[in-house]
Amino acid sequence: MKYKNLLRALSLLLLLTSFVPLNHSAHAAPALPPVDMFQLPWEQGLAWVALDGFDNGSDRAPGSSHNYSLGGAIDFAPHNNMIRGENTSNFWVTAAAAGTVYEMSKCHLKIVHSNGWITEYQHLANFQVKLGDVVAQNQKLAVIANALSQPVCVGSEPPDIPHLHFSLRPNMVGATFAGWEFRYNWFWNNTTFRKGGITLGLFKPLLNVLDAPPTSTPTPTTVPTSTPVNPPTATSTPPSGPYVSTTVNLPNINVGETALATVNLNNVPAEGYTSAEFTCTYNASLVEVSNIVIANLFGTDSATAIHAPQTGSFIVAVAGSNGNKATTSGAVFTFDVEGLQAGQTALECTARVSKGDNVLTDLPSIGTGLTVFGLTPTPTLPPPTATSGSTFTVTPMPTQTPIAGWLTFTNSTFGYQFQ
Repeated sequence: MKYKNLLRALSLLLLLTSFVPLNHSAHAAPALPPVDMFQLPWEQGLAWVALDGFDNGSDRAPGSSHNYSLGGAIDFAPHNNMIRGENTSNFWVTAAAAGTVYEMSKCHLKIVHSNGWITEYQHLANFQVKLGDVVAQNQKLAVIANALSQPVCVGSEPPDIPHLHFSLRPNMVGATFAGWEFRYNWFWNNTTFRKGGITLGLFKPLLNVLDAPPTSTPTPTTVPTSTPVNPPTATSTPPSGPYVSTTVNLPNINVGETALATVNLNNVPAEGYTSAEFTCTYNASLVEVSNIVIANLFGTDSATAIHAPQTGSFIVAVAGSNGNKATTSGAVFTFDVEGLQAGQTALECTARVSKGDNVLTDLPSIGTGLTVFGLTPTPTLPPPTATSGSTFTVTPMPTQTPIAGWLTFTNSTFGYQFQ
């Protein structure tokens, strides 16, 4: 009888669980972030592992930040066998997406992203950013603390080995990081990651590689031989609404020469923009970018942050201060582009703007092209001057009949006559 009752109870339990969704969160947001918004929170191209995932209260205390009912968190590390006190100086934690650092302590930071998404990073050391910084996706934030000379945050549960405690708010279940969809089954207390039909659990390497975005026209890199043909721009017809454009004063330059690029906001609405974030791209093997100068579109005392050019891109963020905002169309900033080697490159700056409501809106963009010729300017030699201490004057003269009574000397190299 007891055996039959046990079977009946198990059958009932299985029936109940069949109605429970596999990805359950008590505080699930009504929408998920775009699948291409976030990467995994370490350097692109590297694989880390998840040491621990969400919990339903069976493995950790109910008040643990890993508890799914509190939003949940995941512990990541560069490898499975982390040792307290090991050298973590090259284990870089990076921004999962572009945003602004809005909270920091000696061991953690939080970044607010577009549409109110927030990422948190705990157990950090050797910070590379400060409060208020605008950061780019994959930008280095800090390294993971070694848990010995660099302590972890208060509240970390044993064992205190080096690791990154990472969370996404308001909802993490179902979100995608570098193509990996995060999944959690609260009944089985099971954390997994799924990408391309492959599902991995804890302690399995997760490669942090973004899916390449589709491109409409590849950037030409061949050396021009005759009449230069500029690469096509992002769109040929200006949008009717607000958009960002990039122009150059010289569409063709030689190696070693410099063109001036200008980034403009166009069709700015009457209510204006309180801030804007620009991401500019170019072919770093063909040109070098320098001398980024902010204009006065957001006021003469605007707050700015520049993420220096590297590997073919840079980021400029600008915000009005003391109530100033951009209310008219015009130049936001300029930068120099120097030719390094012959070829053609596209120059384009995309923008996200805010009207002061903590929401960043993407604008359409129009780029431009720049052709670099493999010619180096021929230096112009100054005309020879008289030797120091001479008592005669050297004057270029056309060939003429010698003056009677004067002795004339002609320099055959430079064509000068001395009389």
